[in-house]
Amino acid sequence: MSTPTYEMRYCPHCATALAWVQAPEDSGLVDRLRCPACGWTHWNNPTPVLAAIVEYHDQILLARNALWKDRFFGLITGFMEAGESPEQGIAREVKEEVNLDVQQCTLVDVSAFLRMNQVLISYHVVATGEIALSPELSEYRLVDPAQATVWTTGTGLALQKWLRARGFEPQVIERYPQTSAQASSAAPNDDAASGAPTAAAPPSATSPTAPHDGAGDAVALEVDAKGLRCPQPILRAKKALATLQSGQRLRVLATDSGSLQDFAAFARQTGNALIAQHTDEAGVHHFVLQRR
Repeated sequence: MSTPTYEMRYCPHCATALAWVQAPEDSGLVDRLRCPACGWTHWNNPTPVLAAIVEYHDQILLARNALWKDRFFGLITGFMEAGESPEQGIAREVKEEVNLDVQQCTLVDVSAFLRMNQVLISYHVVATGEIALSPELSEYRLVDPAQATVWTTGTGLALQKWLRARGFEPQVIERYPQTSAQASSAAPNDDAASGAPTAAAPPSATSPTAPHDGAGDAVALEVDAKGLRCPQPILRAKKALATLQSGQRLRVLATDSGSLQDFAAFARQTGNALIAQHTDEAGVHHFVLQRR
């Protein structure tokens, strides 16, 4: 069962449908989802998420979420609640999820997790007690720091930082290994993978033509916005379109279900032409926009 994606589409004050409206801000004119009736603005600020590198009897506790289909074990994570500090929040999460009491808490890292529009606040905690898993977790592992395997994104970066600060060089893995076909079309770094625009590959011996939009015309630029939620795909597309000349085309890849309606509305409101769109077998939505 997939986790539903919830998006802001109506004003929480007056229930009017939100629209992309350009308004002056400190940085100049900015397009955001705003209420045409009362002026309320959806700022879409990043959500703070807490993560714990739990040290238990000199080992690292890693847990597996009950909803994960793969055999991945990660850090204890959770959202802050109103009225608590990050340190109080992570102690509460550790207690709720594995029934351990935090005795020491040290900040390890604060980083952006762009794909989920989150700010990760990661701590090393020393915990005591008897482990008992919440219904959210299916199992756990205790791993010696010298034998830890870490992942390349999100909380895996904080775990890498903590281990290296203690003299351990961990084995680094990709949670979702790419096939050769996927690797040839995937963005080569974290910024691009999280939605930064990347230039289309120029013609070469192995790529005789530039990327095409399905109608026979080459696109000048491609934005990979897979994994980003509303309004990030639109904002990335708008920024990329600003770099193009009139008549040039932009391809956007997105997985947000709301993007099907958002890009149609964006085209109507901005005058840029939405000349093609389709959804592939993997559920990725492809949009081709032509700069006005």
